[in-house]
Amino acid sequence: MAHNPAEFHSNSHIRLDQCSRWPVRQNCGQECLSQVNADPAQCLVWNIVDQWYKGKACAYCQKPFTEIHWHERHPALMAPDHTCVQWNEVPPEKLPEVFESYLPVCWNCYIAETFRRQNPEKVLDRTWERGPGGEYIPKEDSAAPAAKQATRN
Repeated sequence: MAHNPAEFHSNSHIRLDQCSRWPVRQNCGQECLSQVNADPAQCLVWNIVDQWYKGKACAYCQKPFTEIHWHERHPALMAPDHTCVQWNEVPPEKLPEVFESYLPVCWNCYIAETFRRQNPEKVLDRTWERGPGGEYIPKEDSAAPAAKQATRN
């Protein structure tokens, strides 16, 4: 006789087999599981992270977040000290706290800023201006024209 899946789930009880608060609170009543029973779809960490990024833009490039690619190009977070971490490097129980003080960072800026921080000797900073078509144009250094004029004389 086959079991009705809905009947199986309604009669089953969820219990934690591990928790970040154990061993200190190992004998708690596991009240946190009521949140899973109330709305299981919203308890998935990916859904919580997705909701946080929705409507936000990258702290560096200002590109708005649209669809998040979960298996590649993870979005990141910029800490108050301007270091960056990928969201999946943060323990799930710390995410709400982190979301209060960190800023969203897109994958491309995360890679660029991580490289910049780890390899400052390999980075050349250039200032840019926007042209009439929105394109980036290298900004001339104010000292450069004086140096050019001195070499001509």
